[in-house]
Amino acid sequence: MTLNTLPSRMYFNFKLYQHCKEISSLYKKNTFHECLELISSHNHLKTINISEDVSATYLSKRVRLINRCLGANNCLANSMCLFLAIKNRENLSFIVGVEENFLENSFSHCWIEINNIAINENKSILNYKPIITIHR
Repeated sequence: MTLNTLPSRMYFNFKLYQHCKEISSLYKKNTFHECLELISSHNHLKTINISEDVSATYLSKRVRLINRCLGANNCLANSMCLFLAIKNRENLSFIVGVEENFLENSFSHCWIEINNIAINENKSILNYKPIITIHR
């Protein structure tokens, strides 16, 4: 899917919105454990198979914007939507990490990596130690 015309961009954004709406609905109805099972299962609902020509960083920004409108703007919902949207890409990982001093602060975070590079994350990601990794 190339995004070089207005109708193609509109269609792309509509499909991405539908995808995020479906995933955020699942996120809101299920437990964390059930969400991880959904991500790791290979028989997930529908994938939208976004071309590798569309950058993962661009997609991440679009997903965050859409999820903000849907009321599901947090790292788990955003990472679930992005991971399932680009599940057809090589060396893709869904990661859940905790802060180094987790027992004192109890902070956790989810993110997506491609080729061990975090997508659309700032340097604070370095403060998190991965505890769960789901590879495509």
